[in-house]
Order: sequence, then C-alpha cells, then structure tokens
Amino acid sequence: MIASSTSLQIIAVLSGDLIHSSRLSADDIRQTRAILTETVSSHAASLIGEIEFFSGDSWQLALKAPEQSLRLALILQARLKANGKAGTRISLSIGAADDIQPQKISLSTGEAFTLSGRGLAAMSSQFDLDLTLADQTQDTASLARALVRMTSAFANDWTARQAEIISLAITWPDDTHEQLGQRLTPPVRKQTITNALKGANWRAVSEALSAFENTDWSQLCQR
Repeated sequence: MIASSTSLQIIAVLSGDLIHSSRLSADDIRQTRAILTETVSSHAASLIGEIEFFSGDSWQLALKAPEQSLRLALILQARLKANGKAGTRISLSIGAADDIQPQKISLSTGEAFTLSGRGLAAMSSQFDLDLTLADQTQDTASLARALVRMTSAFANDWTARQAEIISLAITWPDDTHEQLGQRLTPPVRKQTITNALKGANWRAVSEALSAFENTDWSQLCQR
C-alpha cells in the first residue's frame, strides 16, 4: 500500500469517460466496465489500488510505473473498440502524488491527479487520448503530447478487427505474427495478422510505445 509519505513519487494517472454514454444501455455499461476491469488486472503489478468507477460513465486509475501508462491506455481503447459496445476518452498525466488513497483512488491528491482531471475536462474532440504534463516539463511536453496524439489518431481509425489484433500485439509484443494468429478464436493465418497490423499502422504505434517507455519520467517530472 502506498501512503501519503510518498509525496514526491512520480506516477501516472488515467482519467476517462465513456463516449456517447447516454446512448448506452445499463447492460452495455456493465460490459464495458467489465472489459476495463479485466484489462487493467493484467497490469496489477504497476497498478496503485484498483480502477474506480463513478458518475455512471467515468473512471480513474493510477500507475506507479508511468512508462507503462501509454501501453495500458492503448490496450484499453483497443479492447473496447474490438468489443463494439462503447469507446472511452482517456486523459493521461504523469507527475507527483502527494496523498494516494489506494482504496478509493479518486480521493487521492497531487499534481498527477489534478492534471489528469483537468486534461479530461479540456480534451479536444479531435483526440480520444491526450497527455498533460506539469509546467517544468514543457520543453519535452510538446513532443510527448504530439506522440500520444499521433497514436490516438491511429487508434481512432482502427476497425474492430484491427483493434482486436492490435490489443494482442501490444499485450504480447514478443509474439510472432503466427503466434498472435493462434491467440484468436478461431485462429487465423499469419498473413491475416500481418495485413491487419500494417493497415493499423502498428509499426509507428510500436515505435511510439518504445519511445514513451524509454523516457525517464521520474527524472523528467521531479520538482
């Protein structure tokens, strides 16, 4: 458990809401929440507490490994698009946390939580995924935001099938295309995977993830 003594710990916060939630049935929302919860559980080692749902269509989570935040955000969006029920906007922030409440993450305070919430409220309709960083990172923030928005633009164009395959490729980055094809039900040929990944701009997305994950966010975001 992470307590308030971790005042300078650099974390990532993801705040989201469901797109066009007023059009969703109660069952659609339950299914969407189940997908989000199941997907987040695969990152349990990096998660602080659990994903929290509130206000019907909103959610928030925190990660103690900020370099993993873009990967998780893309997996969440890909799996929801593959399901076809609902999409989610995600405001990603990286910064310091002053008081973390793992049992109810929305009660936590600090720079990362404030930035993520403000980012969600100010998100442009052009992107469903965006990044907000603290003032001291502005030399890097514009480049990092452009990288995140680029991945968001690609993700917006994924078909449900491409999203399903992308979610596998992000989750199992060391798999061959043949191995990824065997993870689908029913399994598909290697060429089907190759074509889907090419159409989804996987090479560019993969390079963006590598660049994001190789950034020393803890050093960059220290006050």
